[in-house]
Amino acid sequence: MAESPGPAVGGDGGDRRPPAARAAVRAAEERRRAGDLRGAVDGLAAAVREVPDVQGEVLLVRLRHELADAAPIPRPVGDWPPASVDPFPEVVGRTPEVPRSALSVDALRGGIAHHGALLVRGLLDPATVERLAEGVDRAFAGADAWAEGAPHGATAPWFVPFRAPGTRSLGNRRPWVRAGGAVWGADAPRVLAWLLDALADSGLLGVIGRHLGEVPLVSVNKLALRRVGADANPTWHQDGSFMGEVRAVNVWVALTRCGPGTDAPGLDLVPGRLDELVEVGTVGSRIQHAVSPELVAELVDDVGVERPVFEPGDALLFDERFLHRTGVLPGQATPRRAIECWTFAPSSFPEDYVALAI
Repeated sequence: MAESPGPAVGGDGGDRRPPAARAAVRAAEERRRAGDLRGAVDGLAAAVREVPDVQGEVLLVRLRHELADAAPIPRPVGDWPPASVDPFPEVVGRTPEVPRSALSVDALRGGIAHHGALLVRGLLDPATVERLAEGVDRAFAGADAWAEGAPHGATAPWFVPFRAPGTRSLGNRRPWVRAGGAVWGADAPRVLAWLLDALADSGLLGVIGRHLGEVPLVSVNKLALRRVGADANPTWHQDGSFMGEVRAVNVWVALTRCGPGTDAPGLDLVPGRLDELVEVGTVGSRIQHAVSPELVAELVDDVGVERPVFEPGDALLFDERFLHRTGVLPGQATPRRAIECWTFAPSSFPEDYVALAI
């Protein structure tokens, strides 16, 4: 059942939420007024982890944005990409894999630098995967109900449209995102809280931070809950073709068993490192930033397109130069649930994106 967000944040009249939830929101607001946005985010994140609360979760998204927006932009440190030794010299023509227990900065850095990506098996445990998959379905149902006129009280905490302060507007992009089989994580406050907790608990966010050399940010624009079926319209792409020069790592997490031999679409990958962005918009490309299938065929040549089988909880990690697309095979009628979460070094955060602090 969807929950009502209750009264405005900070008001207690008629508020039937648990006292601990009301107190957590008040404490976050007090820290915010005192200028301690980091404390407000950390305190409220811990509170809603213990006692889920609509108002707290919605406020937490807003505080994450305010913290990211208020922080000074650091100067990039060191060469990029950093030098690395190939930790997987025996892997040829496919993406290297490690279990969660073997995830490290060297594995991440070397996997991306020498092979284009790293596949982490079992990054998230089954209980976390089940909860996130249910959250994805609830977020989609809430987004569709809201688009048909349902008030926020009928769709919270699964869907509450995030609005950035100032002149930036996200509203005109939201229908396009939904038509592409996605809902922004920032619009699903409870699922966003669950996801960032899970990525932190797995150790991945710490590994990414050490790889980037900075505490990463995420963005409203590139943190998406995805549900893709057989009617998908996949296009080959490198995200750098529209994000520009960034220091970034994408975390793509499967919540459904998918790929060849399964009922759900997976991912098609061009294995190996591409040091440059390839040409887009040529003959056969469906959209401006797409790479034509003919060019992809030339790139894969002898090795062919890679089509891994992903188990629920597996995570594919790559940067903006990795060439990939959704992979739909005949007979795959089950929607594939996944979450895509791009992490960025603050020193190279895309100018036209809306930032959220972790």
